[in-house]
Amino acid sequence: MKVENNELPSVVYKYRTWCDQKHQRILTHNELYYAPPSSFGDHHECYLEMDYDSFNDKDIMDSCYYLASQIPNKSKNEIQNIAAHLFQNN
Repeated sequence: MKVENNELPSVVYKYRTWCDQKHQRILTHNELYYAPPSSFGDHHECYLEMDYDSFNDKDIMDSCYYLASQIPNKSKNEIQNIAAHLFQNN
């Protein structure tokens, strides 16, 4: 990044070292980096307190509907279709 005339970007993100090809790819391919849980400082950061074995179809469909409802600018019908697709492919 080149800064001219003291113009700074409004947002700066922390990525990683530019020497690492994987870290470069984040920027050059517009990707996200998800760190493995083993690299976290606190092993509880990634721990989900859910008993997935106790989920029934209604619980799963409710979760799919919730996820689909988080997509902006979707009609109720579109949300239902997305939720059904997620449910069928879980």
